[in-house]
Amino acid sequence: MKIIYFLLMICCLSGCYMVDANLPRPNAEYGHRSKQTIAVTAGSGFRKPGVHHVPRGTTLRQFLKSAQILPKGGWQHFDMSSVNSGCRLKQFHNGQRTGFLSRGKPSEKQFDTILEDGADVAVLMYNW
Repeated sequence: MKIIYFLLMICCLSGCYMVDANLPRPNAEYGHRSKQTIAVTAGSGFRKPGVHHVPRGTTLRQFLKSAQILPKGGWQHFDMSSVNSGCRLKQFHNGQRTGFLSRGKPSEKQFDTILEDGADVAVLMYNW
């Protein structure tokens, strides 16, 4: 009887591992590269992780809507209230590394940050 419980526990744990949202995903590309676009990488916390080619002048707010973040506690439609658990932006501007790490919901100024080519965006603790 103990072996049956042990095997059930192993199956349950391996099943949880198979559907874990934190597993690495293949690098996908969205959009087409052109002179009018920049490449922005969507890291953890997105339904569409990978490289997104977005128009120049795109703000963080616009990018979060287009890359579709994973909302806390479900798969409902995206709204800005879903970004209440932190956001990280890393990018270079005129040769200087810029960006921010917000532990809570980003400020309006951070949401309105214009993304640069090669920016890296992640939504932190999206699944807890």
